[in-house]
Amino acid sequence: MLAILTLAGIIVLGGTLGPFVTLAVIVVAAALVHRAVAPRLAGAVLRDEDRMMQTLAGGLLALSVALAAAGALVSALA
Repeated sequence: MLAILTLAGIIVLGGTLGPFVTLAVIVVAAALVHRAVAPRLAGAVLRDEDRMMQTLAGGLLALSVALAAAGALVSALA
């Protein structure tokens, strides 16, 4: 959901501040998602499939933040 929000924010919000607003929202949302999920998984016994999904979800959070940061950087340089 955050990846879709990132793309929508970059596309919909224009101007000079749009990508920076998107970056701020995505960083805060990713931190909140990580903070909400991490305690739930702390004591859980995970199978290989579960660990793979956890890694995939963490990677998508990181990619969303990286994409928002790249959009803000391109906007700042343009």
